[in-house]
Amino acid sequence: MKYTEYQRMQIAQQEYESYEKGQELTIDNKMTTIGTVVDVIDQSDNGLHMTVVKEPSGDVTVLFQGSKAPGEKGSWADWVKNDIPMAASILANQGLQNETFGQVNAPYATQQLVAASRELNKLLDDDKYKGAKFNLYAHSLGSMDAQLSLANVSDPSRIRSAYLYNGPNTYPNLSKEQKAKVDSMKPRIQNYIDPLDVIGLNYPKQGSKNAVGTLHHVASRFATDKVNESFKEAKSPLETLGAAISAPITWFGDQHLWGGYVVNPDGSFKHSLLTEKEARVGQAVGKVQGDLLTYYDHKKALASGGFSSREQLFLDSEQAGIVANNLYDTAYQGYKKIQTIRNEAVAKAKKILASTRDVPFGFILSPSEMEEAYREGGVDRASIVTATEEHFDSKVAQAKEIAKDFEVMKGKLHSGIQKKLNEDKELARKFKEWTSLK
Repeated sequence: MKYTEYQRMQIAQQEYESYEKGQELTIDNKMTTIGTVVDVIDQSDNGLHMTVVKEPSGDVTVLFQGSKAPGEKGSWADWVKNDIPMAASILANQGLQNETFGQVNAPYATQQLVAASRELNKLLDDDKYKGAKFNLYAHSLGSMDAQLSLANVSDPSRIRSAYLYNGPNTYPNLSKEQKAKVDSMKPRIQNYIDPLDVIGLNYPKQGSKNAVGTLHHVASRFATDKVNESFKEAKSPLETLGAAISAPITWFGDQHLWGGYVVNPDGSFKHSLLTEKEARVGQAVGKVQGDLLTYYDHKKALASGGFSSREQLFLDSEQAGIVANNLYDTAYQGYKKIQTIRNEAVAKAKKILASTRDVPFGFILSPSEMEEAYREGGVDRASIVTATEEHFDSKVAQAKEIAKDFEVMKGKLHSGIQKKLNEDKELARKFKEWTSLK
């Protein structure tokens, strides 16, 4: 299932909801079902809370809950036993000496992080999830849980993807072996950071080096919506004073809980221009890597005794299909991104054009006279709006054509394979059988 960045954020937000086994986990106002909750891990002594979801595809989604708000049940374990000690360790650059799953030696990692590592590996070893690929989602303290779990995972080939949000960077604190492990999965780990959120400690300002996963520096805004709302709701001077006193805390919480993320019309996040290219490339590579994990499983399962011509055809078609699908997806996303940039540029150009009617203080000209003065100087709709439209429209058309070419290529590949299956029923039966191999 393909999700937008906004939808994946919604999935991560579900880590703060209370679910029981058998419930469906949904997003998009319950319109999109992610899967069925099959396990809930709750350890009150260390604050660990994980929700395990079985997807219709057979993949397993694991949500690592972040810190509870101060005063909520379980917040003591989150903040006093985990957040504060981990912040101190990260700022002091102390090593998280977690060498193995069997014997976790972690003098600088808190018990919640250690427990998260153990529990993820238990899930991988559980017969209920035999051969399944895992998708991890985590926010805040949960991001640190997931980072250390990935650094200690027993089988990296079982991790299809990970989406981390607004958590401190544990990478400099990891051992050499742990760094090598998370680096091997780097394109499959998408790590989102809000530069205005004070919790995201210890990250590089640019690039993804010395960080867990591919870094996404979002182009954040100050999350003042809830602060403004609290002032609007104040019905007396005393309530207004209370809103003013609590404003920094309200802002801090809202900023940390994705409040600064800006969502584009296509469901993607607005990124920092300095880092967007690298982040998008890493994201695309990670998607291909994650999809190919199933192909490698099938290849390994069929490898004994060499490959028959039918097995080779199956593997070739699966690999080609994965690459073709991802090439089209990447090209289409690029087209939509260029289209968004075009629309934003044209909107700004229209605002500039409208400003030519603004009369500066002290001037005696009317708005229409101001507009005419600009026009005489060569500043008019043609030079501002039309020129901007023409500049970007050719690029949008070119990107659309590239995406269309990849769509045609993908269609020809899939129709060619389907034609062979229609002609050979035994081959079709084998394809179906091999697709279910793990």
